[in-house]
Amino acid sequence: MSKLNAEQMLDVLEARCETAETGVSRLTLLVDELTAQRDAFGQKALQLQDRAAALESARDARQRAVLQWVGDTFGPLALAPYERAQRVLEEAVELGQAEGLTPERARAVVDHVYGKPPGDPAQEAGGLGVTLLAYCEARGLSADGEEVREFRRVLAIDPAHFRARHNVKADAGIAVRVPEGGTE
Repeated sequence: MSKLNAEQMLDVLEARCETAETGVSRLTLLVDELTAQRDAFGQKALQLQDRAAALESARDARQRAVLQWVGDTFGPLALAPYERAQRVLEEAVELGQAEGLTPERARAVVDHVYGKPPGDPAQEAGGLGVTLLAYCEARGLSADGEEVREFRRVLAIDPAHFRARHNVKADAGIAVRVPEGGTE
């Protein structure tokens, strides 16, 4: 190994400093880029949160409008959670039937569920919603879009039609009879 004279050592030191300065410049650029990306990500996250809040607000408003329609159409007894749970079960069974589930399979599911302790209604409602979202995605449907479409369809039909259908259910022992002429 040859010895470096003082001037050579200064040249090597200067080259190393230039390399370090280039590295620091590159690091500074990288930090600036990452900071900009973080800021953009943060802005996007805030926009998505705002959008989700607006959608949730729209769905909550629709939820209130649906319950108002139920009360106006079927009367106060139809607002009871027990009655609403029966209608949810009915719709779930109808969906299963539409997908080709047999009555035996439906009974097996009911037997399985009733073989366990009852759950928390709020958690079960959440599970129902999540399951419906997964079903719709698997089917290529928009759960929100189908909800809106169905509510619009229902609003376009005379409430007397739904009261008559409801009383057929009452005659079958799965609902409470409502006045066919209205709820007043």
